[in-house]
Order: sequence, then C-alpha cells, then structure tokens
Amino acid sequence: MQSRKLLLGLLLPLSLTSVVSCQWGQERTKQSVVPSTPIGVLFAPPAPEKALDLTAPPAIAAIEPELWTATLGAYARNADRPLWFAHGKPRPQINGLRDAVRNSAQDGLDITRYDLASIDRLALLDADSELAPAELAEADTTLSFIAVRLARDLQQGMLIPEQRDRQWADTTALDYGALIYQATRSDGVESSLRSAAPQHPQYELLRAALADYRAQAKHSAWPLVPEKAKVKPGKSGAEIPAIRARLIASGQLQPAAVLAASNHELADDFMGPPAPTVLSANHAITSEQLDEPLMEAIKQFQREHGLNDDGIPGTETLAAMNIPLSERVRQLEINLERWRWLPEQLGDTHVLVNVPTFQLTAVEDRSTALEMRVITGTRTTPTPIFSGAIQTVVLSPYWNVPPSILKGEVRPGLAKDPGYLRRKNMEVLRNGKPVDIASVNLSDPAVRVRQRPGASNSLGHVKFLFPNEHNVYLHDTPTDTLFARAERSLSHGCVRLEKPFEMARWVLRNNPEWDDASIQAAMDSGKEKHVKLPEHIPVYIVYQTTWVNDDGTLVFAKDLYGHDQRQVQALPTNAPETMYAQEVAAN
Repeated sequence: MQSRKLLLGLLLPLSLTSVVSCQWGQERTKQSVVPSTPIGVLFAPPAPEKALDLTAPPAIAAIEPELWTATLGAYARNADRPLWFAHGKPRPQINGLRDAVRNSAQDGLDITRYDLASIDRLALLDADSELAPAELAEADTTLSFIAVRLARDLQQGMLIPEQRDRQWADTTALDYGALIYQATRSDGVESSLRSAAPQHPQYELLRAALADYRAQAKHSAWPLVPEKAKVKPGKSGAEIPAIRARLIASGQLQPAAVLAASNHELADDFMGPPAPTVLSANHAITSEQLDEPLMEAIKQFQREHGLNDDGIPGTETLAAMNIPLSERVRQLEINLERWRWLPEQLGDTHVLVNVPTFQLTAVEDRSTALEMRVITGTRTTPTPIFSGAIQTVVLSPYWNVPPSILKGEVRPGLAKDPGYLRRKNMEVLRNGKPVDIASVNLSDPAVRVRQRPGASNSLGHVKFLFPNEHNVYLHDTPTDTLFARAERSLSHGCVRLEKPFEMARWVLRNNPEWDDASIQAAMDSGKEKHVKLPEHIPVYIVYQTTWVNDDGTLVFAKDLYGHDQRQVQALPTNAPETMYAQEVAAN
C-alpha cells in the first residue's frame, strides 16, 4: 500500500507537467505551425532509385545503333535504374571509366571514339547538382554506351574487316551488358573492361613495344641513310657514318661513352631487344669503315627485320632503315588490332602459323611445345588467313595436283617432255581409277593427276589436314634447303614444315599406337595411311608483321601481301594520344 502511494506521488507531478506542457504547446501552435516528422521517417533508408526512361537512346548511340541493344542489357540487370549515378550524384565508377578510356591509347585504340570530354564533365558534377530525369537518363546511358563501345573495341577491334578479310575475324561477342553491369558493381571498372582484351602473351608484348616506340618518337627521330651503299667488309665508304648514326638511334649499335645514357628507354613490361653491339671508347662514331662491330650491328638489325643477316648494308636493309618511327608505330597499331580479331583465348593447345615471320608455334597447356620455320605462299599465290582444326594426319601421302597447277605447270611440262609424269612419279586417274594418259584428255573434269608417295613427293612424307575451302594444309617438303632462306614465301599457298617428323610426333603424342619408330616407318612406307585424331587441334594462320621473339627481340617483318598497307588506311589517324597523329600534325 505504501509503495502504491509512493508511485502515485511520483507520477502526479509528471502528469501535471504534461498537462501544462500540452497547454503551452497549444498556445505556441497558434503562433507558429511547425509540421512534425515521425522519428521513424528521420532514420529511414533513402527511397529506392527510380527507373530511367530508356525509350530513347542517348545522342552518342547514333554512331553505332547496334550497340544500344547491348547497352540496354546492362540496365535490364539493374531494373533499369542508373548504373553510374546514385540518387542523382556521380559514383566513383565514372573515374574508373575515365581511366580506362585514357589508357586505351596504349592498346592502339583511338580515344576520340569514347567522348572523354563527356566523361570528364559528368565525373566533375557538383554534389549539389540536380539532374532532371531526362538529363539523368541521357548522362547515365551515355556513359554505359561508351563503356560498351570500349569493351567491344578491346575484344573485337575498332574495324570490321572488309569482305576479303572476313575470315580473319574469328571472335564471338561477349555479353557486354553483363560485363558493364558487373563493372559498375565493383571498384575495378578499368580492370573489368580490360578483361575483354586478348589474353595472348604477344598482345601484351606488343602493347609494351608500342609504348616504347612512342616514347622514342617523342625524344628522337631516326636519321635517313643512303638508298645504296657499295661497301665491302673491311673497306670504307662515305655512306657508313650515316648507317652508324641510324643504328645508334635505334639501339643496335652503342658507343661505350654514351651507353649509360642510352636513349633507348624501354617500357617496364617489354623485355627489349638483345644487347646492342658496343663500340670501344676510342672508336670514332664517324668512322667510314665497314668493320666487324658495325657488321654485327647490321646483322642484328637484319634479324629484327626478317632480312638475310649477312652484315652487308644492301638495298633491302637500307630501305628498312629508312622506314620512319611513325610508320613503325602504325604497324604496331594495326597488328594489335588484328589480335583483337582473333578469339580472346586461342585454347590451351593449338597451332599458330604466322605467315610474315615464316614461323609455326605449337602450344600445349599454354606453353610452347614446338617451334619451327615454315614456307608460305608467294605474293601471287598467297597463303590465306583463317582458322580451322587439324583432324587428320596422312602418312606417306599422295599429292592430288590442284587444277591451277595442272593447268599452269603439268600441261606445259607434258608439252615439252612426254616423260614428265614418269619423272615426277605421277599418275593419271579418271573417276578415281588409274588410266593411261593416252586414253584421256587432261581438260576432262573427271580426270585428275596425282603424285605417288615417295621421297620426291611434293608433300614429303606427311601432311596435316584441317578441312577448309582453300584446300590449304600443313605438310612436309623434299626441298629442305629452302628453310635456310630469310624470306620463305615460295609455296602455292600451303604451309611447308621444317620439322615434319617432330610435328607428327607432337600431334600423335596422345595416341599410344604411334611411337617414334611407328611414325617414321609409316612416313617411309610409300603406302598412304590416314590417322584420325580423337581430339581436333585448333590451328590459326595469322598475319602479324610485328612479333616479339622468346629472347625479347621485336621483329618487324615484311608486308608480304600488302595487307598492312591496305588495312592501316582504315585505322583512325586523329587520335591525339598516338605519335603518328602528332607527327602528321607537326609536318
């Protein structure tokens, strides 16, 4: 009872206070009405983002309307809400997109394709800026479209190969909408976009080489040399000082006195060429003698440009020396673009044939398993650029003479020498059956000529088939001496192998029936045998006129078929980040 009284005694003053307070509050309300906010509303989370009106694409999408569909795919994953803005304010991810665009010049891309000015403007919007719904939709979709275009360019290239080069491109488009959505959900927008670029080691090496050559072009120029120089080893000539200066400028020749201050500054990622030939400190740079150090430097230059490395400054060597840095930059850029036409991953196991460098590389588990020289097509019978898959190995093959060779070589040979077929170990077939040549007309479509297996067979002892419309394949050759040449564009289009037995052993390595002895026996048997592969091996025939060798040597090969000259015309030339554009503007 006492406790209840005590409790009432405590509550009564509080009650009275409440009444007084309430009356005072009513009086205040008469003077000034202040709306009250429930406390739960004060601490409630912000309202959810409103969906954007995506019925109309941003203005920038007019340049490539087909990319708008991929852009919409990013918004579909986000319920059509903004990706780059939060409650009307720019998100930090815009800075990541800006960095990705700026650094895309390192891939040889033209940054003017990505409206960097709009990105800068949107990234710097004041926190107090208020965008109307239509303005927000335009801003956000502009950024998404730019990101989609950059990702596409990194993966598939800026250029769509023209019809004659359509087989060069062998890529499947990524889901760019998913890529952009995931990028905006992370703190690594630039790394997400860069993941679309080719993953082949050559691509990264050429990116580093491009940075190196641009750096050289900013600080120096390669001096010109005479078009001709008739100087024998050990002799002197007035042309020699200019050649020395040219090789010093590009790094093949280095005076000891300036070695430490070399202007050949390489990008960190680029392994760089072999060490230059170093002149003794007392050797005059202006010496007119074609001495041993100079010849060694010339040999290095020749190896780096696919020339016969004899150390003699011949016409071809001097012509290569006179190609300016700006053209070498463009050459690197078009070759980076071609890598983007290939699949992002060539496969853990594959064969790559690079036509301009006359080189085949067999890759297994992402490591080089086999390398060899090859012979490719001439300028008039070029090796086509395409991809396929090796399905069959043919040991002791027949050679079925193609109609073009039958018309251009066999018929004229028979006209001059009735014993031509016998000398070439050839036979005539009609409807697949051997017949006497006297009983048929070689112009009959049902008649064909083939060369029997043997040491003189044009295909050698083995061929590797990957079905294609060009009837091109890899094969052995009886003329091994041709592999000693620097330029080996000598075939009718097929690819001849320097190491046919090693290639057969590698291709059949997972087949227990075929060891070294059985492969060699079948190659020498004179009886054609077809071996089907249980797993096909991807093969890519490519045209890369710039290539970094395993020792770090950057090779500039000849543009054998004129593809560089033709395709580079389609590359943009107005990118302010490229040295080519700077030189064009300066001149």
